[in-house]
Amino acid sequence: YAEIAPNDSLSIIHNAAIAIPGQFDVSDEDLLLSHIQTNVIAPLLITKRLLPLLSAHQRVLHISSGAAMHPISGLMPYCASKAAMQMAMQCLNEELSAKGIHCGNLRPGMVDTPMQTGLIDAGGDVLPTMQIYRDALPGGKLISPERVAKFTAWVLLKTEDKAFGETLWNIYDDSHLVNWGVS
Repeated sequence: YAEIAPNDSLSIIHNAAIAIPGQFDVSDEDLLLSHIQTNVIAPLLITKRLLPLLSAHQRVLHISSGAAMHPISGLMPYCASKAAMQMAMQCLNEELSAKGIHCGNLRPGMVDTPMQTGLIDAGGDVLPTMQIYRDALPGGKLISPERVAKFTAWVLLKTEDKAFGETLWNIYDDSHLVNWGVS
């Protein structure tokens, strides 16, 4: 942080998140608090801390999830925190776009990461939809981190400012494929 000077090329990507399965009625307060602190509060505080270093044409990108708009039994804290952060980025875009700083949301899809392993290993009593995650790997439905990185780089570096902030960038949106070099 101390070595970054204002007007250096700087964009922020908020990708860290937790998704710990658990039924709400039997979970403890710590499950909800840890999701909100990690998935919402931490990225907002990081953005606030780095905001003085951002200038026109710099960007803040939140890695969202389909869970932000689609409820999943057993993942309520994750879904709610992703929805909150997605809305926060939309609000920040409204506030900051006049200064030339644009905030966006990107949905990478089901990515082949350790988070998916945790969902695959969850029991059906904790995560009733766990079979979706178990079927994704052998079904070829998990997206490689390399593919997500290529999509993210295109969204972050090659899209127009207005579109960056106003579009919910979804890796499954086929209309973008030609633009980021994947067929």
